[in-house]
Amino acid sequence: MRECPNCGEMLGDTMEVCFNCSYSFKYGQVVRKGKEQDLEVQILKNPLYQYEVVVVNNFSDGQVDRGQIQAELDAHAKQGWRLHSVFNNEIGKTSTAVAIGFVGTSVNATIDQTVIIFERCIKAGTDCV
Repeated sequence: MRECPNCGEMLGDTMEVCFNCSYSFKYGQVVRKGKEQDLEVQILKNPLYQYEVVVVNNFSDGQVDRGQIQAELDAHAKQGWRLHSVFNNEIGKTSTAVAIGFVGTSVNATIDQTVIIFERCIKAGTDCV
């Protein structure tokens, strides 16, 4: 006996689809009754992508390291990767200020990063170019 991960129904070991909620053990998701073949056809048509995340630390003055970013773009393009997305990330925190009388100081402990996400198609499908 095994338990359906979707609804908790107890099923025989040979059951491929839960009779209560239509969860398919083969596909790992709920499928509409009678639509298992359509889902299998769609899965076979879909491409399969691989993703890689690259983090480039910006300079200490906050400027983007354009040379390092260009080097990453060139290196990944030669290996068949394409740019999926880019965003900036600020990590760290600002320390609390220390003050004695009218004199105070604080330290900014943040690091700015450029995060680059690449993708490449590793299994062709009808949408993979």
